[in-house]
Amino acid sequence: MRRALGIGLIAAGMAAIPIPVLPGVPLVADGAAMLGGNHPLVRAGKNWLSKRGIRIFGGNQDELSNMQS
Repeated sequence: MRRALGIGLIAAGMAAIPIPVLPGVPLVADGAAMLGGNHPLVRAGKNWLSKRGIRIFGGNQDELSNMQS
């Protein structure tokens, strides 16, 4: 259930990014938080952003994973 909701939030967020009324970025962030940092979809997004010089997570990743469990 959590995986489906996370992927649904990411999909809705990606679709809503170009629309000015519905904020898409918070939906994508919420979906990534639901899935957790070890999910392949989230890891792929982090790798894509890091190749472009964008750092999105700070601090200890293990601590973040423990908080989401």
